[in-house]
Amino acid sequence: VTITYFQSAGLILDDFSILRHAFRYIRSSDFSSYNLNLCEAGHYTFFSVQPVILYAVGADLWAYDYVRNIAKKVATMDGEITYLAMDAHSSNTPTDFIVATYSESQKGTVYKYTIKDDPNDIVVEPHTYRTESYPWKTNLKVAKVEYRNSSL
Repeated sequence: VTITYFQSAGLILDDFSILRHAFRYIRSSDFSSYNLNLCEAGHYTFFSVQPVILYAVGADLWAYDYVRNIAKKVATMDGEITYLAMDAHSSNTPTDFIVATYSESQKGTVYKYTIKDDPNDIVVEPHTYRTESYPWKTNLKVAKVEYRNSSL
C-alpha cells in the first residue's frame, strides 16, 4: 500500500482511501460517457492542487477531473508507461510529475511534466531543458524514481 501525503490539506491517506473518495464523485454512467478506463490503468497518481487523477493505460497518459467529470487523454508516449508519480521533491512544486516509458526500440526514457493549476481545464505540458541529455535515457525499464533521500 502506498501512503500519500497531501501537504496542502495536511492529510495522510493510503491509495484505497484516495480512490474511494474520488469514486464517490463518479457515477456509473460517467464511465461510459467519458470513456473512463481507470480499471485498465497500470499506474496512477493524484494532483493535490486540483481534484485530478493522472493515470496510464499502455502508452496513453490520461487525466480525469472527478468533480467536473472531465476526462482527457493528455499524451501518447513512444512506449509503454512503466512509472507515473507526482514529483514535488526535485523542484519543490506540487504541479510536477514524472513519466517513465519503455519500448524495445527506445529502451527506457524518463520525462518530466507539469500540470497547470487551471480550474477550467486540464493542461499538461512537458518540461523543456536545455541539455542534450533530456529526456533522460536508460537501457533499463524504469520501475521507480528516487530523488536524493526521498522516495516518490
